[in-house]
Amino acid sequence: MATTGFVVAGKVVRAHGLRGELGVISYADSPQLFQRLQRIYLKPEKARPKRYLLEAAREYGELVLVTLHGIASRQQAQGLIEAEVWVRKRDLPRECDDLLMADLIGWEVVLPDGSRLGRITRVQSPGGQELWSIEDEQAGEILFPAAEELIIEADQAAGKVVIDPPPGLLELYRNHSG
Repeated sequence: MATTGFVVAGKVVRAHGLRGELGVISYADSPQLFQRLQRIYLKPEKARPKRYLLEAAREYGELVLVTLHGIASRQQAQGLIEAEVWVRKRDLPRECDDLLMADLIGWEVVLPDGSRLGRITRVQSPGGQELWSIEDEQAGEILFPAAEELIIEADQAAGKVVIDPPPGLLELYRNHSG
């Protein structure tokens, strides 16, 4: 299955309850996106993605709880923990740009001097502020507040973004990583 027509919308992190509900971390700008979808695809680490009809979705703290047709027990749900949640781009609501943040996952992050910082591994927006998790070889995970004034350039074709972090941010992570 080709992945070009899909976006990664989240990740299954837990089973919830006894009837097969899945707890999903949503990479979408709004977790309400799941309430507007009819189907999703789950991609376990070493398996092909599988299509599921989405019966229900609701917010639950930081998670979105989803009910899928054919997943009716906690045991079945537990077998899907760590699976990526894929959505076909053509299934996204037309007025919705929620998953543009998820498209950034895997992008290379470069500093203004051209040096490579790392790759974006997660995008979230707690409290409305977009926050990127950047995997840096020196410091491990760096949390970057993706404010417009800190992003110099974003090249979608190259999958690369140039950022200008606030003074002291990188030093904070690098000085506490060792």
